[in-house]
Amino acid sequence: MTNERGSYASSTIAGCNTRGYHGLLIGSLNPPVNRIMTLNNCLEMVIVKGQAFNLSTFEFSDKFAPAGFTFLRQFRRDIGAHFDYELAPASDTCKAGAHAGAVIPAKAGIKLTKSVYLLRDTDTVALLYDFTSVQHRKVSCGEPVEFVLRPFVGLRDFHTLQNSNAPLYSRCLGDGVLVRYDIANSCELFLSCQSVHSVRNSIASKITNRRKFFRKTRGNSPSANPETTPELPNGMHFENDRQWWFNFVYRNNRERGQDFTEDLWTPGFFKCRIETPTKIVLWAHLSPPWVRCKPEELTNLHKT
Repeated sequence: MTNERGSYASSTIAGCNTRGYHGLLIGSLNPPVNRIMTLNNCLEMVIVKGQAFNLSTFEFSDKFAPAGFTFLRQFRRDIGAHFDYELAPASDTCKAGAHAGAVIPAKAGIKLTKSVYLLRDTDTVALLYDFTSVQHRKVSCGEPVEFVLRPFVGLRDFHTLQNSNAPLYSRCLGDGVLVRYDIANSCELFLSCQSVHSVRNSIASKITNRRKFFRKTRGNSPSANPETTPELPNGMHFENDRQWWFNFVYRNNRERGQDFTEDLWTPGFFKCRIETPTKIVLWAHLSPPWVRCKPEELTNLHKT
């Protein structure tokens, strides 16, 4: 998918990046050129009764790990890209509360849809996770359903690949996380995760609206404590857990005789417990070095 600025989002149907040019948000600092790989991919995990289901697919030197494509049932495309998953726990039964020892079959599995939308006139991508079908499992079995989302950051020229000596760092800002290089005049990636309990709230209608979500201002970013772990709206929580993940493989680059391994950095992960039908949205926005986003607008992005 592309927008009017020269930014794009691109990958495979399986969600596994096979080229160095693949990613969820490749923004343009000087439209339509000077493209920056910002949000490369995400580790997406649904946990039911202690059993983890990974939606993501990454390739390393000898295997796909995790292999979330095995849960993918359908791919669709309109103004966004949509991935339909079905997760089937190993034991799909639960005990009845009123009859000791009784067993009631639960639904065959949890169905959810992941959608990717690229905003038309700003370097912003929205990842929407639709969990509107989890209510039956919660009501009938009382099973906790948890969602963990770990973003992987590149923040590099899209013609190059990144290694683990890149001086990346993060700090909490409002109800999100700001990622940048620990150098002067660095571009910045802002990540914010929101839970939208009203299933009638249409993210697609927001994407087609040409109004800019980010009105920008000159000047320095506000100070923030990099070690603060914010409690986010609607039960979301961010856990600081900075890590390097090594040797992601891009098989198409390898076939062409190009550099094909990359190290990706992650500032931590967002997590929440899903108890009612809901939609979870991860926003990722790129700001160039000479422009900074107003934190009060970033923190209220989901209300725009």
